[in-house]
Amino acid sequence: QRFRAVRNASLAPLLEGFASKIEESQRAGRVDVAIAPIAAASALMSMLERMAAFHADLVPWGVEPDDLVETTARILHQVVTGGAG
Repeated sequence: QRFRAVRNASLAPLLEGFASKIEESQRAGRVDVAIAPIAAASALMSMLERMAAFHADLVPWGVEPDDLVETTARILHQVVTGGAG
């Protein structure tokens, strides 16, 4: 429980920042309002954590580290800003 609380507290600023930027992009008409900002931010955080922890598992599939970083960054950018990667 303690670890979970510390983890959540440490990730909260990033989670809130993503959600805030998504809301901003929604107001600008670049991100669909059907996307729940905090849910999308949570999904992005999960993706980042997962890729950081298990990136080596993708190497046998031919995924180079640079490709993974580029692809993950583009997904994050598109979800947060609605802009093309």
